[in-house]
Amino acid sequence: MLLPGILLELKHIADSQDTVKRERGRKGLEALEKLRKTKKMKVLILSEEEEKRFNGQQVDEKLTKMAKMHKGKIITCDYNLEKKATIDNVVAIN
Repeated sequence: MLLPGILLELKHIADSQDTVKRERGRKGLEALEKLRKTKKMKVLILSEEEEKRFNGQQVDEKLTKMAKMHKGKIITCDYNLEKKATIDNVVAIN
């Protein structure tokens, strides 16, 4: 499951003037594409309307609530997001 806002942010990072950020963004987009092509995993990109239902909430909160709603899992490099998801009974892979 992927929120449109997060996908847009990842694209901006991949276009960054900062070489390190740009490389990380591009690696993130490549990893996402590999996940989408894998048959063992379903990647769902949610609509902007669905994301708007959770406006005013922190991104981590949106992710955990939507993952719970769709019975999804979170894949992240963010240690705090992983712990927050685990507390909310959402499977998170770091």
